[in-house]
Amino acid sequence: MLRFRGFFITIFASLSAFAQEAPAASPPPAWTSLVPIVAMLVFMYFFMMRPHAKRLKQRQEFVSALKRGDQVVTGSGILGRIEGVTDEFVTLEIADGVRVKMLKNQVVGSASKAIGNAKEARA
Repeated sequence: MLRFRGFFITIFASLSAFAQEAPAASPPPAWTSLVPIVAMLVFMYFFMMRPHAKRLKQRQEFVSALKRGDQVVTGSGILGRIEGVTDEFVTLEIADGVRVKMLKNQVVGSASKAIGNAKEARA
């Protein structure tokens, strides 16, 4: 038992001596702690915020360019032809003689693109 105690005392004494002999490292400059944060912000801007703003602008241009006779699809998946357009509302004809008045922002795309995408998905 005394042998083991002496062994541990020797180990701890040498470790403490080693720790005392090591030169003190100087701390890194303060600006280096900001580098990861700046890198994350740049990443978020180029891969999240900028593409979202681009899609939002395209959507606003699409909605503002809607006119009578366009074939469109709504957010709920209803296909129809625009019969009337105001600043906030569109009137869609979804079947012969069946017209629905809905918010202009609920129109999400053109019907030809939606039908083409559906055909590609089935193939």
